[in-house]
Amino acid sequence: MALTSLKIEKDGMINHLQFVTDPLEDGILRILLYTCGADWLPIGEPQRSGDIRTEEDYHRNLRIEATKQGHYVKEFSTDPQWNPDYIEEEKVDDTPQASPEET
Repeated sequence: MALTSLKIEKDGMINHLQFVTDPLEDGILRILLYTCGADWLPIGEPQRSGDIRTEEDYHRNLRIEATKQGHYVKEFSTDPQWNPDYIEEEKVDDTPQASPEET
């Protein structure tokens, strides 16, 4: 399950939304859209829908579009590796290397 949070300000109103996904066995991605309070706790029942994209593709695309509009909230989203600005850390090889005398 992955979660993407958006904060949308329009006409003096602030809406907090969370898109929660759950891949189903038949290849369909279940999407639950929650309206949340300012504390990011869901209010009421979610709107339900589905998608044929993978969970990763869905959240990556949602985050790209939301970032362009200034709505994406990283701090309340999961899977940071799917963020548009994510930079993978370089892997450090900490295996001891033989000294020239040992070779």
